[in-house]
Amino acid sequence: MENLSYTPEEPITAIATALSPAALGIIRTSGKGSIENVAKIFSRPKALTEAQGNSF
Repeated sequence: MENLSYTPEEPITAIATALSPAALGIIRTSGKGSIENVAKIFSRPKALTEAQGNSF
């Protein structure tokens, strides 16, 4: 069996809501370049990539 490993720099994406009919679906993503990858499926990718991030 292959030794599959994951590093924090690798992008990872997963569905975070139940697989059932709903008005809203959540996708979680993290890792280097994940926002740019997700932006590719939106109608206004530039708005997503240029949005200010969360801060505390």
